[in-house]
Amino acid sequence: SLSYDPIKDLTTVGSIGVTPTVLVTNNKTINNLKDLVAWSKTKPDGLSYGSAGYGLLHHLAVEEIADQTKSHFVHVPYRGGGGATQDLVTGELAFGSFALGSVVSFVRNGDLKIVSVMQSNRTSLAPDAETIAEQGFPKLNAGVHFMVFAPSKTPKQIINKVSEALAKVVADPSLKRNFEAIGFDPIPMDANASSQLVRQTGID
Repeated sequence: SLSYDPIKDLTTVGSIGVTPTVLVTNNKTINNLKDLVAWSKTKPDGLSYGSAGYGLLHHLAVEEIADQTKSHFVHVPYRGGGGATQDLVTGELAFGSFALGSVVSFVRNGDLKIVSVMQSNRTSLAPDAETIAEQGFPKLNAGVHFMVFAPSKTPKQIINKVSEALAKVVADPSLKRNFEAIGFDPIPMDANASSQLVRQTGID
């Protein structure tokens, strides 16, 4: 039980960015979601996949794909993404659903391949990787957004001033490079744009 209502008692100030969720595999023959679904249907016991924990967005997004494609995926939840990533690299798992930041080094060195970026727009962090929207799921967005909120009664002029300052910080080239190096996609948005995104994702 929360002591506050996150919808009524908070208002958006601005967006910092998003950590894209990606489906990844070490199977060199799997190039897209269609291949992954077809592979699952050759496995009577299902295709194992790892995530950083049960009930997280990374897990639920895969279950939505399984439901829509009638695939048989077997979830193997881990306590964090580290162990799951290692087991995926060594072949203990068929694929995984993770925040891009936790697997970006494995993707860049060729140990893992991105099957799909789980959002509508391609990310500059992996520009060649197809999105889930491009592969037939236009409404499935599983990126983890980072935003700044304030109490809903905060005066509008203060919200706007902080929002402008936040946007300048997020747009700073050196910060952008540091964020991108760890798999974080900086996306500066003002209060209005952030609020619209919140509404589109069904939070508001």
